[in-house]
Amino acid sequence: MSLQDIGVVGNSATKREVFPSMERAQKGWATRNQVLFKLEGRNNSMNINNGKGVVNTGLGKTEGLDIFNENIIKFEKIEK
Repeated sequence: MSLQDIGVVGNSATKREVFPSMERAQKGWATRNQVLFKLEGRNNSMNINNGKGVVNTGLGKTEGLDIFNENIIKFEKIEK
């Protein structure tokens, strides 16, 4: 199972431009085994990906967080 399999979108731009087949998020998504995808930083933010924005991924508190953690391939501690 992937994060997209349990994904919902957080705004209309995300649904229209990135994930047209996903449903819109409802209140409580973070505790209902869902992951929130939300397109942010567009239009007036030319310094963010040339105005195209980035997709923020909210993992929630349940299955999405587990899927993410189980698929970490490698990590490295960076000293301050």
